[in-house]
Amino acid sequence: MAKNVDDALFASGKKFSYVGDRPTTEAEYNAANIQWGEGETPMAWADVQTKITELEALEYKEDREKAYPKIGDQLDNLWHAIDADADLKSKFATFYNAIKAVKDANPKS
Repeated sequence: MAKNVDDALFASGKKFSYVGDRPTTEAEYNAANIQWGEGETPMAWADVQTKITELEALEYKEDREKAYPKIGDQLDNLWHAIDADADLKSKFATFYNAIKAVKDANPKS
């Protein structure tokens, strides 16, 4: 999802508010009458654009976090892959045995 002015301002950590539509151009931004928190230095349009670019460059991380299976499912898949391979059982014995002890102590039925 494309990042916007609001994303950039929130990511800056600055306190701000404005009324009306989200600015999408420099002219709209400058006319938006943004109220900055006490002691906050207003962000210039160029700084907003830089922050948007930075956020978009990191967007893949958010996409991956949403797409990955839950960590428990990832670990279970890893355990089953190790369980199916004697060499991996040896290489990852500490991990394998710790998980196996929990599985043995808590059988499915």
